[in-house]
Amino acid sequence: MSEEFERIYNVNLGKAWLVPRQKRTNKAINILRKFAKRHGRTEEVKISTDVSEFLWKRGKRHPPRKIQIKLIKNKEGVVTISNIESKKTIPKEKLSKKENKIIDINPELKEEKTSALPEVEESKEDKPSDNNPELKEEK
Repeated sequence: MSEEFERIYNVNLGKAWLVPRQKRTNKAINILRKFAKRHGRTEEVKISTDVSEFLWKRGKRHPPRKIQIKLIKNKEGVVTISNIESKKTIPKEKLSKKENKIIDINPELKEEKTSALPEVEESKEDKPSDNNPELKEEK
């Protein structure tokens, strides 16, 4: 019988970019299947919908270069490829390099920077409206 396991791998899908554009994501899926067969020591491989959606998100021509996956092998010898939920970093505001370094050192400055932005409010007088009788006469 086969052993059960859960392992995390980083898979390089760069070779998928060596085939014609229209076949890249298909090739990436084949690379992933081949990787799972080799490391799971089985012929039965299932790809979860999360991984499939991640590969196909940017279309047929532009699959990701690398992917982090979790291989899960059960008692029947079926290997399932699932996606690792990683923490996404919040993109920094477009600031100069010096400002980014300062914010990294002192996070209080980031709060001050965002609170210093002026709030823009539009008054109702500036907007033309259909209820204004002066505008109706001009039409």
